[in-house]
Amino acid sequence: MLNRGVPVYLDSGVTLRRRSLESMAPGEVVEESSGKFYRIRRPVAEFRSRDLDELLDHSRQSLLPRDLFHPELDSFARSFPLRALFLDLETCGLSGAPLFLIGLLRHLDGELVVEQLLAREYAEEPAVLAHLWGLLPNYDVLVTFNGKSFDWPFVLDRTTAHRLSFPVQIADSSPRSAAGSRRPAGATRTRQRGVPPTHLDLLPLARRFWKTQLNLPNCRLQTLEVALCRRYRSGDIPGHLIPDAYHRFVRSGHAHQLGDILQHNALDLVTLAQLALMLVRSHADQ
Repeated sequence: MLNRGVPVYLDSGVTLRRRSLESMAPGEVVEESSGKFYRIRRPVAEFRSRDLDELLDHSRQSLLPRDLFHPELDSFARSFPLRALFLDLETCGLSGAPLFLIGLLRHLDGELVVEQLLAREYAEEPAVLAHLWGLLPNYDVLVTFNGKSFDWPFVLDRTTAHRLSFPVQIADSSPRSAAGSRRPAGATRTRQRGVPPTHLDLLPLARRFWKTQLNLPNCRLQTLEVALCRRYRSGDIPGHLIPDAYHRFVRSGHAHQLGDILQHNALDLVTLAQLALMLVRSHADQ
């Protein structure tokens, strides 16, 4: 159980008043068959920054260039905003570690919304995952940054670890089996696979189109955020500190640093959406 109402003492001897999760990030408790979790929703319009108006305009008009050379970008252009889902995870480490926050950016009730599914303690992780699986069939395109290598395999691994079901069965009509042998004409095999059917991972495209062109030292999300979105974060929590900050929240209930994590995750999602639109425009121009 979360422990609240006790002063927090820093190593320097300074005492902080405990900040509850509800005061740091107003939200609601959601109950799934697999348990409860905490959900925070914030309109993207709250994150006022340069170039964000274009993102909001596109979300209202649903007018993006189409028939693009890159098939995944083309699917995104056809699906945004109603059937495109942006995803970014916060975890307690690499493979095998708990997942505690699933950040989503999606179109909801006529506007773009940052929606964060938070496990307030380790036991709430299955409910967070189950809720994500319930949302996925509503979308045609999943948009991530390095998600094919990290985020989506992490979701699948944690789903398997908790013995949750993969709710979508997709028939694969490929003429070759997993081992590469030929199958009779018309034969199909059914395999479980994550949805949506199209996964747009922006990292490889960013490396291809922007690293050399902009002479960037790397293609980390925040590097692109500065170079392309002209947004500079102040007081952002470094990624390597996030796991320890979450563990402290679980032990103490003090949500000060958890608020920093939620803000970090929300800004990552907003940047992800802006970069996706920029890539669509870049392909359309070419």
